[in-house]
Amino acid sequence: MANGMIQVGSLVYAANGQNKAVDLAQQDPENEIRSYRLQLELTLISTAAAFAVQAGDHYTLVSAVLSRLKGSWNFDENALNATPDRLRHWNMDCSGGDTWVDDLGVGDLVPISTGAAIKVKIPVDVQFVHQADDAPNMLTMTTDQMNASAAKLLVDFGALPTNGGPVVLLGGTATVVVSDIKVLAEYGDAYGVRVGPHWTFRSFGEGKDRDLDTVAGVEHLLLQESDPKTFEGVFSQVQISIDGRARTRNQSPTTLAADYLRSSVKRDPRGYNITRNALGGVGAVTPLRWKKAHIRSAEYEQPFHNVERRIEFTPVAGAARAYSFFQVKTHHVSKVEDVTRRMQSAFGVGGSPASLEVHGMGGADNNSFAQFKGRILKRRGR
Repeated sequence: MANGMIQVGSLVYAANGQNKAVDLAQQDPENEIRSYRLQLELTLISTAAAFAVQAGDHYTLVSAVLSRLKGSWNFDENALNATPDRLRHWNMDCSGGDTWVDDLGVGDLVPISTGAAIKVKIPVDVQFVHQADDAPNMLTMTTDQMNASAAKLLVDFGALPTNGGPVVLLGGTATVVVSDIKVLAEYGDAYGVRVGPHWTFRSFGEGKDRDLDTVAGVEHLLLQESDPKTFEGVFSQVQISIDGRARTRNQSPTTLAADYLRSSVKRDPRGYNITRNALGGVGAVTPLRWKKAHIRSAEYEQPFHNVERRIEFTPVAGAARAYSFFQVKTHHVSKVEDVTRRMQSAFGVGGSPASLEVHGMGGADNNSFAQFKGRILKRRGR
């Protein structure tokens, strides 16, 4: 089987539980990891009359059960630190689809209190593939490197009572019970042993007129966590330079948002527009860097920087200069050197990590921008 979804763990829900761990270091070998999924399995029944699910209800349900996801891999204890709504934005950017509404759709009925509760699944995904890429699995990590680096997922639960309780939704109040929480991994065949680049998911705040990132990598997505019109009330224009070359000059946040809608992965009509929504949590955001889907991003078209990514903002007089970012990034291959050496020792592969074969799309471009790609230790059959 070339790909599939495998259960790698489960969790027992407990109200306000912190750092509930799932071991990710016991996975099947020789697989690439395309995504992790925390699948919330719930039962819902109205406390009174039946009512229909509305678009903002999914965030209310998820946040009642799940507060934050944290992950550790490649010996980085802070590789993943994100709330579910931010991961929902990232998932929308990757695929254009909103997996939160796949099983519990807008318009579905929560049954009357005298009826039978409905069973629903709401998945919270951590994606490592992007549909704008020419080869979406080029930058995936692998089960072997997870196993070698004592990887784990940590979950902070929400305030819903352990045995269930009322949750106020837009159309009425539902009694919600958590029946199970499964942790799933989407596997693809790695055809041998390899290590992929290091992924990080993080939020951070700023209070000045510029932001500078000097850590080399591919910046898959950089969002400013307020809607474009609100952000434009703080900063009227944005300038972005990559390794000293201008990539955005004197553009307003609303212009950037319009360009995002033009050039990003096209949205499933069941989903939402991340630049303009009021569905709870972070809500609408202003994309600053993203994958360009209208040209399909090959190795040399990734949103990377070797030395620095610099963003400068033109402030609006009198506006408070406080804002926050959410960033998804893969780092320079040196970030996985420790786990690569450990894997080389375990699999009897000599030489330095730099001497290993580059894992790219193959062909003439395989070694282009090798500093951001993974390395192959052993091909199957050798």
